[in-house]
Amino acid sequence: MMLEKERGSLSNLIWLLTFLLSSWTVMWSIIDMKIWIFRYFTMQSNFLVMLVAIMYYTMKESKPYFKTFSTITLFNIIVTGVVFHTMLSQFSGSFLVELQHTFVPIIYVIFYFVVLKEGIEVKKFWILLIYPMIYFVIFFIQGIFTNWYPYPFMDPTIQSEGSLAITILMMALAMALLALLLTYVKQILHRKNQMMTVSNDV
Repeated sequence: MMLEKERGSLSNLIWLLTFLLSSWTVMWSIIDMKIWIFRYFTMQSNFLVMLVAIMYYTMKESKPYFKTFSTITLFNIIVTGVVFHTMLSQFSGSFLVELQHTFVPIIYVIFYFVVLKEGIEVKKFWILLIYPMIYFVIFFIQGIFTNWYPYPFMDPTIQSEGSLAITILMMALAMALLALLLTYVKQILHRKNQMMTVSNDV
């Protein structure tokens, strides 16, 4: 089925690594922590990577929703890696944690920018912010009633309301800039690929 895509061996290899690492991570995480692991943004992001890899293999890349879904996944998995290594690195140590927060984010970034053809338009970068915003709101509200928060930086009992507000604001601004940058870079690369294709056809 992959051969129908007429991809080169490098693209096939990158896809295979993306699928194997993400599926291994998802299965291992579920076995290790059961279904409750899906409460974490990290697990949801890794699961999305696996879905994108499956969709790509099953010829869904031509579907109009695929480029939006794959770009949302890119944003989420990068946020997963960046937040972990900048704010949650004290939880590092196991190989599974490294798979979730380092290896899968790296291989998916390569997969997205090297193998996938298109991303969303730069003017639609705000779409990437919807998923993490909804996630944060849902788990922040449920934390008020259950006193359980998936991450320390979301927990108002650990830091003051002022510190929490500053943390949220800084993360929101950083994510907005990241979303803008990712969509812009993908558009530039896509245009260059189109120009190269046209020049090769002439």
